[in-house]
Amino acid sequence: MTHIIAVGGFVADLTLDVPTWPQPNRGTHTDKVIFAPGGKAVNQAVAAQRLGAQTAIVGCAGNDRLGDTLIATLNDEDVHTSYIKRHPSAETGIISMIVHQRTPSFIGAPRASKLLTPADVEAAADAITSETIIITNFEIAQEVVKTTLRLAKSKGARTILNPAPLHHSLDTVDYWQDVDYLIPNLLEAQILLNIDSINAAQLIDRLLEFGLGAVCITAGNDGSFFKRANSSDEVLHLPAFKANIIDTSGASDAFIGAFAFALAQGWPDAHTLRFASAAAAKACETYGALQSMPKKTDVLNLLQA
Repeated sequence: MTHIIAVGGFVADLTLDVPTWPQPNRGTHTDKVIFAPGGKAVNQAVAAQRLGAQTAIVGCAGNDRLGDTLIATLNDEDVHTSYIKRHPSAETGIISMIVHQRTPSFIGAPRASKLLTPADVEAAADAITSETIIITNFEIAQEVVKTTLRLAKSKGARTILNPAPLHHSLDTVDYWQDVDYLIPNLLEAQILLNIDSINAAQLIDRLLEFGLGAVCITAGNDGSFFKRANSSDEVLHLPAFKANIIDTSGASDAFIGAFAFALAQGWPDAHTLRFASAAAAKACETYGALQSMPKKTDVLNLLQA
């Protein structure tokens, strides 16, 4: 049975670690290059799979050699790929990530990835049960996000929304009540609320007013913060684990994949948060995004250190 289904972007990640930021009309060179499947849904599904879940991806790739290569890589990870649509004319998307001094920036050409439709999501309906956890994000059109969440809730599944990348107005969003767990980072939480507060507890309480089931804010070195709706408990705060940071680009996806895995195990909130935080820390110690998704033994070793 598929425990976790990730719905979102499906692209190739081209990552280059450069000694200096490229300047206009100037070049820079590097030997640190990684080419791999990418997109938040891909990373999150692989993260959960490596931790021990059964996962699947719903996405859209081009009907080209690049799409073939990326899907073959995911099959090698034992991620279920039959719900990846092959678009007849659009090419597989590419995201170029440039990393300098452990700070990434991104250039995206999503192409086929942006052409996922509500009907493509509905084609995976038979795989969704009350035991399924659905993860989705803002790499896809809002109508697809809405369909994903409502379909999941109609099946009794639990839902996780990672509101990233956050680059459009959410004034017309009417699906917050279908989100069981909202997981933004601190900046995304501020943008969602249009306030500058860095008080995570205040942000969570304001976000819960949207009608969400729970909110978890990730805040980098400051750790993570969590609270459920209608709870009299204070916001749960877990400090970040120490890590030998090489590249942070995969940390948030590792956190969310591990969070979903922990939910599937039925662990208490504090245990779930600690496990996800450890996975994020381990992801920072490897270069690249997909490559950095840790295995369960690595996470457990950190937890037991």
